[in-house]
Amino acid sequence: MAYAIKIMILLVDADSLVWSSCFKKRENKEDSPYFDNIEDATAKFDEVFMSIVNKIEAIYPVDDYLLFNNSKGNFRTKISKTYKANRKNQPRPELLGQVHNFVTDSMVDS
Repeated sequence: MAYAIKIMILLVDADSLVWSSCFKKRENKEDSPYFDNIEDATAKFDEVFMSIVNKIEAIYPVDDYLLFNNSKGNFRTKISKTYKANRKNQPRPELLGQVHNFVTDSMVDS
């Protein structure tokens, strides 16, 4: 008798989460909207990512997860000119590359 093994793998497009992790809550309008400390940005990423994982795991038995980030030449820009159009004139957060590197390096199975 053959048995089917079901494995639930959560696929996560982490680009938006990485982007949002670079932003902090501003106390005053004059404050920078961005974190200037990589530890704060990566802590925000971890907190939000784990919150998402925990909510999904409360409903589905997740065996593993795969994160996709730091994509270049996203197919969505070929489909729609308005994809991420609201970011065109917005400066890139200074820590964006470092947060992408953190996700790429820390979310790899050892």
